[in-house]
Amino acid sequence: MYVQLKAVLQAIGFLNPENPDYWMMHIRRLFARTTLQAREVKIIRGICRQIEWYGDHKERKTP
Repeated sequence: MYVQLKAVLQAIGFLNPENPDYWMMHIRRLFARTTLQAREVKIIRGICRQIEWYGDHKERKTP
């Protein structure tokens, strides 16, 4: 999940390309505060897939 989340956050420019692990450490800590159930992980991964899909399709539509 974290690999996919990191890739998506880099693709949308959320993470600093010079130090992407800085924010990923905080994101991991955020999710570590709770025990994520399998269904919740699937939801997060689904959100990542939709962001990737949107980015791919938006790039194709842009002249």
